[in-house]
Amino acid sequence: QVIVDGTESPEFEIAVIRLNAMLIMLDKRLTESTYLVGEQLTIADIVYSPYLTRLDHLNMQSLWADKPAVAAWYQGLQKTAGYEKGLTAFFSDEVISKMGAAGDKWAEKVAKILTA
Repeated sequence: QVIVDGTESPEFEIAVIRLNAMLIMLDKRLTESTYLVGEQLTIADIVYSPYLTRLDHLNMQSLWADKPAVAAWYQGLQKTAGYEKGLTAFFSDEVISKMGAAGDKWAEKVAKILTA
């Protein structure tokens, strides 16, 4: 339903709350190690990186502004050859621009959900 109704979907609020919970969990884990499963990049990091990338493209970096371990981890992932080959190489500036504009429209609604 979120795909059809977007931010007007009743599931949108649930999705935002769950994303925030995921980021809290990641931040807690990443305060204990460089990567999610220790000191080496693993499939766990690779699996979560598209979520952060999508939020980044939606200009939703505020979701991890108070989660410094997530911010450092994501910045580190972006510098890896695998990120470049697996994600960055397929980015479209036009699509990212549209996503950013959409995210900007939703930012206030997302903030209200997280402060409720």
